[in-house]
Amino acid sequence: MYQKLKNIISGQKIKKLKVGKIELNIAYNKKVSFVDPLLPLKEIRNDLNLLPSIELKGSGECEPIWETKVKTIQNLNPTHFAKFSNSNINYVIKRFVTKEEKKPVSIYAYWANDHLFAIFTRRYDYGKFYVEVVNNLTANHELERDEKGVFLIKCDSNKVLLRHFGHSHSFIWNDEIQMGKLISILT
Repeated sequence: MYQKLKNIISGQKIKKLKVGKIELNIAYNKKVSFVDPLLPLKEIRNDLNLLPSIELKGSGECEPIWETKVKTIQNLNPTHFAKFSNSNINYVIKRFVTKEEKKPVSIYAYWANDHLFAIFTRRYDYGKFYVEVVNNLTANHELERDEKGVFLIKCDSNKVLLRHFGHSHSFIWNDEIQMGKLISILT
């Protein structure tokens, strides 16, 4: 009863969405778009299994990326909020929408038991950001240039997956165990 009253006052609506075996409770404020918040994970699942990771030990290059992503979402209100539980882990996924350099950006942030462990970003720029990052990586490290491919980079405690799939996609996570657990329950 309390939750329903709170939703009426805040204008928030709640829908249930079944994705495979997972039943998500999705809260949203305006118009619902049945965006599967697990879709970015499903899309990269195969990439993670097939790609060798490029290791940049001691470079410290990923930590500022993580910190920037965290600061970005701290200043935004989520457009969607999804929750579900599996094996005594309470997962929360929040979707944010913003603009970077006048380009729309969707951000999905993933929590396990109140611990933020992964952030996915889709920048609607037809791959421009991806090409810039690839140029920087190939200039500063001995990597082969691939403007339409996928990179899995491990540096220090973070992993970053970069890919160009129509637009620039980046996925960064700092907890390999939680990432593995979440990906393993996807069907």
